[in-house]
Amino acid sequence: KDTVSASYALKIRRHRAFVEMPEQGDVVLTVLGTFILFLGWFGFNACSTAGIADPANGSLAGRAAMTTALSGSTAGVAALMLNAAKKKVIENLAADSDAAFNLHSWDVMKVCNSILAGCVGITAGCAYVDEPYAILIGAVAAILYDCASYLTLNVLHIDDPLDAFAIHGGCGVWGVIAASLFASPDYMPPGGLFRGGGGKLFWAALAGIGAIFAWTCATCFFFFLLYDVNFRFRVTRLQECPEDLVVPYEEPTIVSLAELEGGLDDDNAEEIQLPTNGASSNS
Repeated sequence: KDTVSASYALKIRRHRAFVEMPEQGDVVLTVLGTFILFLGWFGFNACSTAGIADPANGSLAGRAAMTTALSGSTAGVAALMLNAAKKKVIENLAADSDAAFNLHSWDVMKVCNSILAGCVGITAGCAYVDEPYAILIGAVAAILYDCASYLTLNVLHIDDPLDAFAIHGGCGVWGVIAASLFASPDYMPPGGLFRGGGGKLFWAALAGIGAIFAWTCATCFFFFLLYDVNFRFRVTRLQECPEDLVVPYEEPTIVSLAELEGGLDDDNAEEIQLPTNGASSNS
């Protein structure tokens, strides 16, 4: 939500083409960052109980850690399967194989982002859903991330190079809705909509999503807009596109004095005054 607001206030980067995804960054650092975030998510979800000495809190923390691991891992595997299925469909439908060739079945970046999408999707209900539903939430989160990423970049043309909205916005919405659908009546009475608890949690989740979107988008958009007016919100053109101001170097042409004198006609001969011996001696 704040990513979309910042993108609208910041405007699209110069020379940003939405025909294809931008060039990928360092894959090794991306994988390392994903593992760090994945590990940190166990502290974020499981340690939210603020203690495990009490048996009730210990059980809650253990369930949160288990569902977090299942959802994130399932989302990563689902991303591999989804990309392979998309490539197979394009190979069958495309007249040539160029489009299918450009779609990598084993896209490491997609897997990393899908793992984070699965973690985001399970966060809202990590302590209140059973393990099979955690697997389902992770698989759906991977699909929603892929759809939200395509919608943001290729349809709405929102310059979101990190897919922040697709991961945290789209899958965050899914996580809140999933908690209201699959919450167990044993952990959160009366339970989710699909667990016999009625629609009370579901309507409360929709109201919460609407309130969060309205507050975040409004405050962030006006903050970024005011900041852009009073300060420099983005880098200069020279910093963003230094290649635009590079003057191409050309080899100088060496002309001899004889060629210079012979190439001058009568009209232009007086334009260039060559120093004489007398002039040089007087100086």
